[in-house]
Amino acid sequence: MSHISAPPADRAGPPDVAPLGVAGWSTRRRVLTGVAVVASLVLATVIVVNSLLDHAEAPYYLDLRIYLGAAQTYLDGASIYTYTDPWIGLGSTYPPIASILFVPLTRFTPTAGDLVWMGINVACIVGSGWLIVRRHLRLTPAEAWIYSLMALGPVVFMRPAWKTIDMGQINVVLWTVILFDVFAVGRGRKWGGIGVGLATAVKLVPGLFVLLYLAAGRRAAAARAVATFFALGALAWVLDPADSKEYWTKLVWDASRIGPIGDAQNNSLRFVLAHAGLAERTQQVVWVVAVLVLGAIGLWRAARAWNRGSVLYATIITGCIAALASPITWTHHLVFLPLIILFLPRTRWPVVGGLLVALAVVFFWDPYGQGYDVLTASLRTACMVLVVVGALGTDDPTRMLFPPRGSRDPDPGSDPAPDPPADLADVADPTVSPAADPTAGATGPTVPASATVADGTPADPPGGAASGPRPLAPST
Repeated sequence: MSHISAPPADRAGPPDVAPLGVAGWSTRRRVLTGVAVVASLVLATVIVVNSLLDHAEAPYYLDLRIYLGAAQTYLDGASIYTYTDPWIGLGSTYPPIASILFVPLTRFTPTAGDLVWMGINVACIVGSGWLIVRRHLRLTPAEAWIYSLMALGPVVFMRPAWKTIDMGQINVVLWTVILFDVFAVGRGRKWGGIGVGLATAVKLVPGLFVLLYLAAGRRAAAARAVATFFALGALAWVLDPADSKEYWTKLVWDASRIGPIGDAQNNSLRFVLAHAGLAERTQQVVWVVAVLVLGAIGLWRAARAWNRGSVLYATIITGCIAALASPITWTHHLVFLPLIILFLPRTRWPVVGGLLVALAVVFFWDPYGQGYDVLTASLRTACMVLVVVGALGTDDPTRMLFPPRGSRDPDPGSDPAPDPPADLADVADPTVSPAADPTAGATGPTVPASATVADGTPADPPGGAASGPRPLAPST
C-alpha cells in the first residue's frame, strides 16, 4: 500500500478562496446587513408594540382569551366546551388536551399572559427562520441567526403572521413544531415524528403530515407521530373523560362551531364552492372528489420533493393540501404559505424574478386589508392549488430563485460547486463514508451510489463531484 502524505499547511487550499459564512463577508456587506437587521427589528417592534397598545385598555387577544377561558373552566371543574367568549360568543374547537396544555398560562394576569404568549410567538418566528436558513438554505449558524432576524420584521408584517399575533392564535407555534419535526425526520433523528403527533393532538389538521411521512418512506416517524397522538389523547381521557367523550363522539364532526364556510376570511376549497352557486349536496360531492384528487397529486409531489432533498418544499405542499381540504382555513392559518417565495423559479431576466417576489410579498402582506375579500380569499385558494399541482414553485434546486448553498449548476469550465459545510450534518449518516467530507483526499474510501446524507440529500457517487478535494465557495 502506498503512503500519501498530507499536503503542507500552506497548500491546504486555494489562497484566493474566501472563508465560508460571515467571515468571508466584505465590509460593505456587513454594514448593509446590519442596517437591514436593525430595520427589521424596528419594524417588528413597532408592530408588536402597536398591537399591545391596541389591547391595553382591555386586553383582548380573542383566540388567546378563548384558550385561557377554556383552560380556566377546566380548572374550575366544568366542561371545557361550556365556555364561550363574552364578546364574540365563541368557545374552544380543539380537542381537550389543547385546553389542558394552556393551563400554565392561566397563572398569569391577562396582560402578563398576553406578553408571554406574544414573546413565545416572536421566538417561534425567529426559531423557524433560523431552522429554514440553516437546514434548507444550508448557511452557517451565524448566518442563520442574522437572516432570521432580518426576516422577522417582513414576516410579522405579512397578514398570516400578523393576524396570528394580533389574535393570540396558536398557528405560529404549531408550524414551528412541525418544521422542527420534518427536518428532524429528514435528518434521521430518532425522535422525529413526535412533533407532528403533538401538533395533531392539539389541532388535528397537522395529521396529514403522517401521510407525508408514509409517502416519503419514513414509516418509523409516522408510527411515532401516531403513537404520540394517541398517547396525548389517552392522557386527556384520564384527566378529562367527560369532555374527551363529548369531543370525539360529537363535536369533532361539527364544522359549524368553527365558523361559517362562506365567510370571506375562509381560504379553503369549501369556501370557493360555497360561492360557486352550487347546491349543498353538489358542493360536498365536488369537494370530496377535489380533495382526493389534489391530495393524491400533492402527496406524490411532496414525497418526490422530500426524496430529492427539498424537505421544506414537501412541507409547504402538504400544508397546502391540509388547508384546501379543511372546511375552514382562516387567513391566519396560512403562516406557511409565504415560504413559497423561496421556491419561485428563477428566470433569465432578474427584473422578472424581482417582480415575482415583490408581487408575492404584496399578496401576502395585503396592505389594503383585502384579506376579508372574497376575491383575495379565492386567489389564495388558487395559489395553494397551483402549489399542489406543481404550477407554482419548483423542487429543483438549480432552478430556485433562492437555492440552497452549493446547489446550482456550475458554469461550464468552472470548479464544481462545494458540498454543504461539514458542520451542517451534526450526526453523520452511517451509510456515508468519510470520503463525503470535502476535506478528504481523492484517494479516500468510496461512497455507495445510493448513500444519502442525514437530511435526505443524495450523496455524490464514486468518481463523481465528490471524488476530490473542493474549495469552499465564498458566501454571496
